[in-house]
Amino acid sequence: MGNRSPYAAPYNAYRCKGNDQWCAISVYTYAEWQSFCRAMGTLTGRRRQVCRPANRLKHVDELDKHVEE
Repeated sequence: MGNRSPYAAPYNAYRCKGNDQWCAISVYTYAEWQSFCRAMGTLTGRRRQVCRPANRLKHVDELDKHVEE
């Protein structure tokens, strides 16, 4: 699983711009997800079912891809 969590998504250490720059992100609750979407901007239009915690775990690869971009 690496840095992933079986209980939360997105939950990982993500590479940032720059040499050896990382950001740790963990999103558990729906309120945290809403704040995360506002901060990221690019995720605000995601499908509604992905916004539920259990379904975010099903789409963790897709979420990680968006965060890394």
